[in-house]
Order: sequence, then structure tokens, then C-alpha cells
Amino acid sequence: MNNKKNYSIFIIGLFFSIAGFSQIDYIAKTKGLLYGSLIGDAMGGPIEFQSQNDIIKTGLPIKMWATTDTINAIELMTASTRLGFREYKYLRPSVEPYAQWKVNAKAGTVTDDSRNKMVLMYMLRKKVNKKRLKDVDMAQAYIEWPKQHFIKSNANYDSLSQQWLREIHYAANWLLKRKNTDRKPPERMWNALPTCWGQMTTTPLAAIYPGDTLNAYCLAYSLSFFDNSFARDMNAALVAGLAKAYTLDAGSMSNKDIWQTIINSMKNTDPYQYQKVPWSNRAINKWLDFADTLAMQSKGRPAILFQKLNETFLYNEKWEAHVPVTVCFSILKMCDYNPMAALQLSMEWGWDTDTYPQLLGAFIGAIYGESIFKREWRDLVKHRIKEDYNEDVDEWAKVLLTYKINALKKKIYENR
Repeated sequence: MNNKKNYSIFIIGLFFSIAGFSQIDYIAKTKGLLYGSLIGDAMGGPIEFQSQNDIIKTGLPIKMWATTDTINAIELMTASTRLGFREYKYLRPSVEPYAQWKVNAKAGTVTDDSRNKMVLMYMLRKKVNKKRLKDVDMAQAYIEWPKQHFIKSNANYDSLSQQWLREIHYAANWLLKRKNTDRKPPERMWNALPTCWGQMTTTPLAAIYPGDTLNAYCLAYSLSFFDNSFARDMNAALVAGLAKAYTLDAGSMSNKDIWQTIINSMKNTDPYQYQKVPWSNRAINKWLDFADTLAMQSKGRPAILFQKLNETFLYNEKWEAHVPVTVCFSILKMCDYNPMAALQLSMEWGWDTDTYPQLLGAFIGAIYGESIFKREWRDLVKHRIKEDYNEDVDEWAKVLLTYKINALKKKIYENR
């Protein structure tokens, strides 16, 4: 038995050595991805869709950028000092199905951007010995997750979860062919809008295939029954970019080179050849290029960039899939790829302020590791999700490591 265990450890170590990063780096990057997403969500949740004037009431205002203000070196440094957590009592005291589930929720409380990852982790725990994961496994998890004792035993959680997951349950019932249920085709969800649902849910899958952008993409794509139109490809490409982040050494590369490598990996990971579809452009490529253009046109002036974002997405829902991508990557470029300054500015445009920083936070953590986030930030969200949902970030990381080891043993989870 010990010989088998030692052999497994040797094989895992050999894999990490070949891949160019140590097991310690893998764990740090995995926890970084998870913590970064939770922190971004919890920081932005209390001010989601709130006005700039109202945010002042929270005691942690955001910067009101003048059109002549530029994001110079001093502004880059001070932007990160504005990062912090707010309580929900100031602007969002009541429970909301798609947001916080506690009255007067405490600082560090997460929203649906993180609860979707809880459903993913629930599915991964249940299917850890399954050779191939499929969209029906994800659909089943969304049906089962609200039935857990912890959800049923918490006041309001049961009804809130049913409201939050109503559209998803219609589609899940359809996919699972569940008789005597309210079933509607997945293509109908959100009036067929391409949404950011996959960006909220599937980003941790990158930890199963660190460095393997193709299989990371395919796994995310195969599970994402909730993503319509180009969102399925776009959101899977983001997971591929996160997988690429595992191989990049922040100590030997510039921030610009790191992020450009990730951007290129998202553009180039295209197993289903979306790029070759005639008479159309692949969405992930188009919007990444557009984000670059917006940043250049803004010439380092956040107010101008925010104005251009407002004009571009005037008739879009701010949670359509291409909006967070454009927001995050245009702000990154404008901030000269300074990760923490960009994290703060991703909330200062406004609108869906939990989704933008949770996506950006996942990338930041996957690149730089968990230590880029203050320990007190990590401890706060860790405590909050344990108290509110009985979930544990360390356990998430162990589950993902188990899947990564199984993938190394030729248990393939993608479904090409």
C-alpha cells in the first residue's frame, strides 16, 4: 500500500516538474483562483447596480473620476488602497435571490457568483470517481443542491434558492427529461441571451487541467448547459486562459507579457473552430480586441473609458457574457496590467460589480497565487462561506487536486 502511495506521489511530482511548476505553486494558484473569485464577489456585492452617490453612504466610497484624470503611477498605487469590504446594510439590507441571502449581510458575504461555484463543487464531490463528466451531471447538481439539509434548515434559503434557480431548473428538467416537471429548452433561458453564468460557475475547472488549455476548454464547454449562443465558447475560452495562467511565473515575466500570453491562449484555444465559421467573427476574439481598442482610445483616462463602456453596452444587459470580458480586459490594459488597481477599477465603472471583480480576481489569483490577496481578506471570505453555506475553500482545493490527479491517470473529463 505504501509503495503504491509513494509511486503516486512520485508520478504527481514528475508531472509538476515537467509542467514547469511545483506542487506548492499549484496549490497556491488554485487557492488564489478560488479566493480571488470569492474576494471580488464579496467586495462588489454590496454595491451591485448602485449609484455612485449612494455608494458614498457605505463609508468606503469609490473614486469619482473627472474626464481629465489619468491613471498615472500614483493613481495606480492609490487605487489598490481603496479595495475593501462593505456591509450590505447600507444599500441592500434585504435578502435577494441573486445576491445575498442574509438580512443586513456582513462584510465578506458572497452572492450568486460564488453560489454557482458551490453547485459545481457539489457536483464534483458526487462524481469524483466518474470517468467522464457531462452536462447532465451539472444539471442534476443544480436540482439536488437546494435539497441539502443545510439549505433546507436555514430560514429563507429554501425559497430563495428556488427563485434563484428557477430558469436553470426549467432547463435542467428538460435536459434530464424529468417527467411531471416544468421543463423548458435550455435555448430559451434569459430569452436566449449569452450570459456570464459560465463565468460564475466553471472557472475552478482550470485547476483540473493546469497548463492544458484544450482539455480545460472542453471540460467547461461540455458542462455548460446554461450558456447560450456564443457564451458557451467565450466562457470556456476563459477557463482555458485560467489553465494557461498556471504555467506562468510572475517572478520572471512582466505583467504585460503574462496577461498577453493569457489573452493569446484564449484566442488560440478553439477546438470546435468557431474562428472558421463563415460570415461572422468569433466573439471572444472580437471582444478582447475591442477591449484593447477601448483602452487605447481612452488614453489612460478612466472616465473616458467608462463613458465608452456605457455607450457600447447601452442596450445590453450588463451581465451578458461579453460585458465582463470587455470591462475586465479594457481596464487591465488601461491600468498597465496592474492587477490590484484593475480589480478596484472593475467596480468603479458600476453595474454588475460582483461579476466583474470575481472574474478578474480568479485570473489574478491563478497568476500570482493566493498570497497576492491580504490574509485578512482570505480569512474573512473563508469564514463567511463556512458560516453562511457550510463550504470550505481548502476542501474545494483538495477536490480539484483529486480530479487533476485522476486526469493525470488518464481519467478524461472532457467530452470532445
